[in-house]
Order: sequence, then structure tokens, then C-alpha cells
Amino acid sequence: MPKMINGVQKSWDKLEPDQLKLYAKELAELHINEQRILLELEEKNVVLEHRIRDLETLLEIDKVLVRALNETELARSICRIIVDIEGYQLAVVRFVLTKDEENAQLIGPKKHEVRYPDSDDIRWADAQYIHAPTTVTINTGKPYVVQNVLIDPSASLWSDEVSRNGYGSLISIPLVADNETYGALAVYTLESDAFDNEKVKLLTQVAGDLSFGIINLRSRVERNRLEKKMVEYEELDKLKTNLLSTVSHELRTPLATIKGYGTLLLDYDRRLKRDEKLEYLTSMVSATDRLTELVDHLLDMSRLEAGLLKLQKRPSSISKLVREAIAEARLRAKTHNIIWDKKGRLPKVNIDGRRIRQVLDNILDNATKYSGERTTVIVKTRVHGSEIHISTSDQGIGIPAEDLKRVFNRMYRVEQRLTAGIRGAGLGLAICKGLVEAHGGRIWVESEQSKGSDFHFTLPVLTVNQVNDNAWKT
Repeated sequence: MPKMINGVQKSWDKLEPDQLKLYAKELAELHINEQRILLELEEKNVVLEHRIRDLETLLEIDKVLVRALNETELARSICRIIVDIEGYQLAVVRFVLTKDEENAQLIGPKKHEVRYPDSDDIRWADAQYIHAPTTVTINTGKPYVVQNVLIDPSASLWSDEVSRNGYGSLISIPLVADNETYGALAVYTLESDAFDNEKVKLLTQVAGDLSFGIINLRSRVERNRLEKKMVEYEELDKLKTNLLSTVSHELRTPLATIKGYGTLLLDYDRRLKRDEKLEYLTSMVSATDRLTELVDHLLDMSRLEAGLLKLQKRPSSISKLVREAIAEARLRAKTHNIIWDKKGRLPKVNIDGRRIRQVLDNILDNATKYSGERTTVIVKTRVHGSEIHISTSDQGIGIPAEDLKRVFNRMYRVEQRLTAGIRGAGLGLAICKGLVEAHGGRIWVESEQSKGSDFHFTLPVLTVNQVNDNAWKT
């Protein structure tokens, strides 16, 4: 078969020995070049695969940064990506929880049964782990790389723990915000010398992305907190404005009555008949009572909000309180039919009688104020397990469904009061809620607009131990 030698076509049998040697040499050089090229291609292919894998890692982390709702979810997802895509055996994130760096929280892709230097049950003060990877990183604020845990002298205090778990090398990278290190990302692998410059750069970028995500999440949380506070402040400012407006209105009306009738009595004392004077004085007393009630409500609300309201609890008959409250409500609302639906004997309760009577009076007054004349108000008392359940049902205007959650808020129904012409500062139900809860009870409302409202509250029944204890004290 003819061959090309130095550009001349020749046959094997016609080649001289020197020519055969030259041809063999050229073939050897071609083979060496071919192997070199294949080796270079293989190396470039490995580098390319690593680059593609690294890009996949960064792409997945970008997705996590967008989706994560909290720091724990973000840290755990990034650790999982490092393990699943990059092929490392363990990735953990450690956050410093306190300013004195006494405690730390460890987050990883899964729980490990074995103990390792960054175990989540260690404390910063434990001397054995003072040089644990993340501790070193957090203390120095610099990356910490151990290429071989068995021979690196800096790993001597904890190398036994690491090697026992099969890890050959590790890296710990700081998480930084505002020039302060608040945590570290640690990655462990089985191989030694696993972290070359490219991997250090990649994991440093991952740690940077994690820090960026955490800062964004914290900023979002802080922004939401500030927005919520702003809404609360706006609501408080509105409440304050409404309170001032309502209180000044509630003060102005009785004060005008007192001043007006007082002036009449002073100027026309001798001209007025006895019945007229009595009428004026009665109106002045009524106006004074309204002022006293308003001031008492304001004081009670302030004490409840400050936690300074003191209850004078003693074993009391709830039946007597309900009976007296209904009797007086009938006198105040003579055009209403108030019925007591009582079943069975009611046990005693350990209460401040004056305060629970205040709750009963307020709820009964609301039932009559917000319902028409000649309508019925039903008071029910029942015993359910360890609670006494008291409720009032009226046939009044009811409460819109969207307002039910705000019924017991301070200043609720100010606008309704102004439009309906019903007096009150809107503090009564808020005070009732505070008083009932201070007794260990619950209070709620069920209502349908234009059909009436049912107000409920419970009080805990006096236990045998409480009875004996009170008897001993007596």
C-alpha cells in the first residue's frame, strides 16, 4: 500500500531503513500530539463541567433567594444545594444569636446523628471547641480552610471528631453585614485538598449571596414591622383624636347642663317654684353622674392598659349580682322587657363583685340603648363544666360583620354614636373585656345586622380548694 513520505508517495517494500525510522518517528510524534490534545480536551471538559455545575449552583441559589420566606428556610435550602449539586457531604450555617456570642444556632440540610465540631449543642465558652471552624471564622471574620484535617495543626483540637465522621477537608466562610460577622457557612467533604482557588471563590460567592438574602429578609421583616407600627400609630392617633372629640363632647353636654341650671338657680332663685328647682337640681345630679361615669371609665381604661387595676376577689353569688343588675336595668329602661332565663342553681364564683356588676350593667345598658322600645332583652345564665356562662340577647340594630372583631376595641362605635345620637365614650366594652379577662374569663359577641346582638362572657367556678382556702383565711 502506498504511503506519503515527505510529500512523495512510496510503497512499504520500497522504503529504505532510514526512511522507515523517520516515518516511525513521525507516527510516534503524531500519536503523542493526539494524546496531548485528547488530554487537554478532557481537562477542559472537566473544567467546563465544573463551571456548568457551579453556574447551576448559583442559578438555584438565585431561585431560593427569591422564594425564601425566612432565614432558616433560606439557609437550609442553600445547604441542600451545596450538598446535592456540588457533591459535598455536609454544609451548615451557623448564626450567632446573642451579642456576647455565648450561644449559636446551627442550620443544615438534615439532622446528623453523629457529633462534629460545629454541633448545635456546644457553647462558645467550651474550650474544646474554641477553635472549631465556624468559631474561628466568626471570631476572625475571615475564611478558614483546612485542606487536610489529619495533618493541619490548627485542627488538632477537633480533628478526631472530624476524621471519625470521614471528613478529609473543610472550609468555613464568614457571613457579614454592616462590617460585622454574624455567622458562618461551613462545608465538609470526604476528600483532602478539595478546596482549590476556584472552589473557594465559588463558596465565597455563595456565602455572599446567603448574606445578601438574609439582609434582605431582615430588612423586609423590619420594614413590615415599621409599616405595622406606622399603621398602629395612625390608628392610635385617630383614636386619640376621636377620644378627645368624644370626651370633650361628653364633658361639654353635662357641664352645660350643670352650668345652665346652676345659673338659673343663682339668678332666679326667688322667682322659681319649688318643683322647678327640684327638676333643675335633679338634672344637675344626673349630669354629675354622667361626668363621674366618664371619668371612672377613663381611669379604668388607663389602669387596665397599665396593668394596675387591683381586684378585690372573694367568693360571691353570681345569682344575686345578676338579679340586682336586672332589677336596676328595668328601672332605667322601663319600656323594655328584660327576662332572666335561669336554669339550675348557680355555684359561687371568686370575683370582685363591684367589677363584675360593672360588666353586667354595661352589657345590659348596651342591649337597651341599641334596641327599640317594647323589645325584649333576655339574660341567660348556665353552668358549663368549670365555667359559668352569662349572655344577653337583644332585638336591636346589630353589628356589621366586618366590625365584630373591633367591638371590644377602645373607642369602637364613636361614629355610630355620633350618627345615631346615642351617648357614650365607646370605652365600656373595652373595659368589660379587660375586667372579664382579669377574672380568668372570656368575652365575645355574636350579631347580625338589623336582627340584634348576643353578648357572652364566662367566669371560672370557685373550686373546692379555693373554697377551703377562703374559709381558712376567714
